[in-house]
Amino acid sequence: MSALTNPYVLKIHELNKEIDRLKIDKSVIEYDLNEYKRYPVATVCPDLIKEDLQKVINDIQVKEAQILKVSKFIR
Repeated sequence: MSALTNPYVLKIHELNKEIDRLKIDKSVIEYDLNEYKRYPVATVCPDLIKEDLQKVINDIQVKEAQILKVSKFIR
């Protein structure tokens, strides 16, 4: 079975892309949070943004755990 058709390798590539997207989302949220702290906006609560950021971090950790789990099958 080649690496391109191996379902585990395909799943790892898919999860890696998702992690990259989540890391970009995390960076954007962190940047927004820093901007909101510098220029407080009455309609935006930094605590809500922090909660969203924590959700993104948790998603990244879950995806990384999935990649480790799948990669164990490949070895």
